[in-house]
Amino acid sequence: GQFTTDLLGNGIKDPEGGINGVNQIFSNDYAIGKEWKTRFDFTFPDGRTDVVEFNCKVVARETITVPAGTFDTFKVEATGWRLYNPSRRTRTYWIAPDQVPRFIALERVNYNPRGHIRESSRRELLSFTPGQG
Repeated sequence: GQFTTDLLGNGIKDPEGGINGVNQIFSNDYAIGKEWKTRFDFTFPDGRTDVVEFNCKVVARETITVPAGTFDTFKVEATGWRLYNPSRRTRTYWIAPDQVPRFIALERVNYNPRGHIRESSRRELLSFTPGQG
């Protein structure tokens, strides 16, 4: 329960206790060149709020290998900002929606208001076992 998402993988609650409003960083439809924008409220664990916006675009098809295996993915790049603490943020993710119901890899970079990297991380799928339907 420390980290929860909607059915597409869009964050609702993060491990630090922050809460995202309804957002659409992850889509239900991928095609090279597809673009969309998402804007949502974010509530910090201490109750402060901010507004986050991302412009997302499917930029390529790429085959990537992670600990869970090799996947033919869509590469999505998202660039955005926070309103009240004006800072840029980027997200790049690789997703194979026909094989796994969440991202295969995700890179996050958050910048401080001066444009310097404040935080950077990469998450990769370690394993996946499809459910039986």
